[in-house]
Amino acid sequence: MSELKEGRFRKYLQKRKISARDIESSVSAVREFKEHLRKRKTPLRSVDLNALKEYISLLIKEGKNSRDRLVAIARYCYFTKKNDLYIYFTSILGAMNVLPDIGERLANIAGEKARRKIFHDFELPP
Repeated sequence: MSELKEGRFRKYLQKRKISARDIESSVSAVREFKEHLRKRKTPLRSVDLNALKEYISLLIKEGKNSRDRLVAIARYCYFTKKNDLYIYFTSILGAMNVLPDIGERLANIAGEKARRKIFHDFELPP
């Protein structure tokens, strides 16, 4: 990431009241994403949804697909006006709580025993 763009991204995050520690983490996540793209000779302006999905799959494989990392890259996509990628991020990040919320609702309606029976050995997607 160019120094100028990084500085502007940092200011953007500061305006959003993101902590200094989280800004550093976000910038680091974006650098790694950009390095991944550089190795594939793909500038950000040319990244399509398939390339993003490939990167997220790589993060999952490497155990690096944290919510914070995905949010950082999503914010960078928003900041750089890569709206197609940002919209994809909102769809996956917005859905993260759906299954836990269903489990909670089930427990409220039918009890904890019912939730355990239905969600027994169930693993959330990565």
